[in-house]
Amino acid sequence: MTDTKTDSFYREIAGPFIDNITKEIAYAHFNIQEYQKPLRNANKTNDNSLISLFKLLSPEHLLKLPFANDSNSLDKRFYSELLHIIGLTETKVGSKKLIERNKAGERHSGAILEDVIIHLDSLDKINRLDKPSQYGTTHEERLFNVALELSITG
Repeated sequence: MTDTKTDSFYREIAGPFIDNITKEIAYAHFNIQEYQKPLRNANKTNDNSLISLFKLLSPEHLLKLPFANDSNSLDKRFYSELLHIIGLTETKVGSKKLIERNKAGERHSGAILEDVIIHLDSLDKINRLDKPSQYGTTHEERLFNVALELSITG
């Protein structure tokens, strides 16, 4: 299209597309003129009314970016070190991330999980459980599950 006016765009392209929409479209709207007074005056107490507007127009909201100061997120290096200290590793299976015990050749006796497993096994604590079957079917599986539970809650 070589027309310089926007009305032909709306009439020929956007209009038919919008008419074919059968679902509701979620949106947020605001009147920018309502924010002129707080933007233009020197009174800082009015600035609180701008917070929601700034949040709505922020790149994090518009582009769905993660918040940099999210207190619930872990630094990747810290997370990796924490897994290492406990004796776990994160593996990706398809689109899922699984946290598992380190493989047999990669286990360290100084890891919390491995230390608990050694103590449980050497003191034969698994056989002293009231219901050992709730922790797994094999002795190795029971050792891991009890040790993991103790490592996380301890």
